[in-house]
Amino acid sequence: MGEIKVIASPPRTATQVITDYTFEVSEGHIRMESPGNPTNFDLAESGDCLRGNVGKAGNLQEICRQPASNGDPPGLSRWKSETSTLVYTVQLSTDQSRLLIDAGPSHGDFALGQGPAADALRKSPELLGAAFAYGFVPAANASDDGSMLAYSFVVSSGK
Repeated sequence: MGEIKVIASPPRTATQVITDYTFEVSEGHIRMESPGNPTNFDLAESGDCLRGNVGKAGNLQEICRQPASNGDPPGLSRWKSETSTLVYTVQLSTDQSRLLIDAGPSHGDFALGQGPAADALRKSPELLGAAFAYGFVPAANASDDGSMLAYSFVVSSGK
């Protein structure tokens, strides 16, 4: 499908060296291209789970869809790691322009651009949700409402 860039909006500091992460996205698959080694983050859908490397080659993770809870808004999906305590939720906005991701005390709002890679994320938002939950996004300045740290990102075509 193609590359996307996830850009912090705004970055944590004005002198920040790494302000974006680049991912290769295809149907049901996401792989970090930069910064660092692509084997650091590489997940693919397998049934109701995501499977692949997180953090380093050979560190295999399995993150599976959880049943909906009473009161969940339409379109919200819950995900839990089978090998750690990681839990996150992901929801595509009703106009499909943003992904809303909650992981622990952090909330990510990702403005989605156009193109085939962004469309693949609209179909499988849990892929970018896992990247955010595991911290594979650039450092961003957060707003703090007391209960959550809210971060904003822009997702654009990588080319």
